[in-house]
Amino acid sequence: MKNTSNNTPTALQRLIQEPKGKIDYAPHEAFLLHVFWQAPSEAAAAELLAALQRCATATHRDTPCVPTYFFRRVEQDDEIGVGAPPATVGEHPQLAEAHKKLRVGIPRPAVVADLTRRGIDPALLNLDPSAPLPAELQAARPVAVEFTELYLDERAFMEHAGSRDYLEAYGQVISPAMQGRAPVTVRLGTPVASVVDKILEPMLKAPVPCALASCAL
Repeated sequence: MKNTSNNTPTALQRLIQEPKGKIDYAPHEAFLLHVFWQAPSEAAAAELLAALQRCATATHRDTPCVPTYFFRRVEQDDEIGVGAPPATVGEHPQLAEAHKKLRVGIPRPAVVADLTRRGIDPALLNLDPSAPLPAELQAARPVAVEFTELYLDERAFMEHAGSRDYLEAYGQVISPAMQGRAPVTVRLGTPVASVVDKILEPMLKAPVPCALASCAL
């Protein structure tokens, strides 16, 4: 009987199987990403930083052409606009965003599911926006975190995530429970057009700051 099973590796399997430790790179493709991130609480920030440490360990081990994969907690949170914690339902960023989604017609079960993934009680949607938040949410002060990532070329960018331990840790990083507000990413350098068009702009929303548009690394 003819074997009709498909043994062709998936793109992810090929990425994981790709040899590690490459030190050659294409000139004129280097670029830097800088990410401003807001974790919703001290506990979330601690979990986020631990997962980022695992990502960094895998990246430095496997991809020498990513010389910088650095992250830090911002001690002066007001530098990037974290400000005071919310006091009312309407001031809470995730609840305010949830109400906005409902107003534009997103089905309530989808909104409820998103809040649940973020660790927020969806019953709070039933409260008036002026109602005070529960004490535990008022006490959960957001924490600012910054990431800086330097890639010497397209291949380094694409292959730095090519290990199971990196992917497991990154799954924690992008969990909705780790985000107080949507991350803001800016870039500097000369990434190839395919990376810009397929990943940096549509997925990471990473613009080039106007003052730096003509800069290269």
